[in-house]
This record gives sequence, structure tokens and C-alpha cells, in this order.
Amino acid sequence: SEAGLETKLEAQSQRLVASTKNLEDARAEVSRLTSTYTDLMADLESEVSSGQIEIEQLREGLRVSVSDDIIFASGSADLDPIGRQVLDKVSQKLQKLDYTIEVQGHTDDRGLKASLRSRYPSNWELAAARASRVVRLMQEQGIDGSRLRVVSFASFQPLVPNENAESRSQNRRIEIRLKPRSGQSVRDFALPRAGD
Repeated sequence: SEAGLETKLEAQSQRLVASTKNLEDARAEVSRLTSTYTDLMADLESEVSSGQIEIEQLREGLRVSVSDDIIFASGSADLDPIGRQVLDKVSQKLQKLDYTIEVQGHTDDRGLKASLRSRYPSNWELAAARASRVVRLMQEQGIDGSRLRVVSFASFQPLVPNENAESRSQNRRIEIRLKPRSGQSVRDFALPRAGD
């Protein structure tokens, strides 16, 4: 019937409008991510060039990896003044994006020194404490706590094999991952990672 055809065409038209809006929203989100990535690279140029920080744009979000050596005082979960400055810069940029921020703590595979074992029974607790300290700083900087997550990987996601002091130093890190909130996705429109 003509009425049935009209109803069908109207429904198709509404779906087309919705999918166009979703595409525009996704493109706008990719643009915001790219801008944040570019700003972070510029603001942290010296730290990136010295290898203390890695910043990568992922298919869905960003990854900022920061060496424990520049964030924390040696053998503790207390922020170093230089680490605080770096995290302040990162926090200011991340406030603009309505993304979940997952802060991951990673350690090397060495056991803890006796001085640390009294506070942290294992690398699980140390990595969690360090990630938690970063999250607290981000919240102090004005990022809504509902956007923040703390995850501890201890020594179980190394970047490189723990073969020597240099490789272990690479594995001791904080990774800050921006992830779309549930229901959001920019998968089809974000820039591909190297190797994808």
C-alpha cells in the first residue's frame, strides 16, 4: 500500500539521518583526539625526544606511556616534582576529551626491596599504588573521578624482556589509556596504528 511504502521510506530516511550524524560525531571525535595528540607531542617534546615518554594515537583513543623514573621518587609511590609537572600537562590536555582514562601501573619482574615490602607485599600493590597516585593527581587537576580507572598489571605485561637494567627500566612505567565511554566508538574513523 502507498501508506506502508511511505512509512518505510520515512523510517529509512530517519536511519540515514542518524547514521550521517554518527559519522559526523565520530569524525569530530577523531579530530579532537588528533588535536590532543598533537598538543601533547608539542608540550612534551623534550620528554618525548629523550625517550622518557611515548605518545601513540590508537584506533580508539590515545596511549601515553611514562617512565616510572621521571614520575616517582626512587622506590616509592610518591610523585617526583618533575613527574608532577609532566602529569599536570597531560591532565590539562585530557580534560577536553569526554573519554574514560585508564591509568595502568607496570613493574619489572624483580622482587621488591626489603624497605618496600613493609608497605607493598608484591609488585601488584606497588603498581596499583603508583597508578592510584596518578589518578588522584588527575582528579586534583579537575578531571571528573567517574572518568578515571586504576589498573595494576604488576610485571605481567612487559614492553621488552627483562634481560638487563635498561630493559627493566623500560618495563617500569605508567600507561595512560584514553578509551571511549561505553556506547561511543570511533573505530572506523580513527587513524590506523603502525602495523595495522
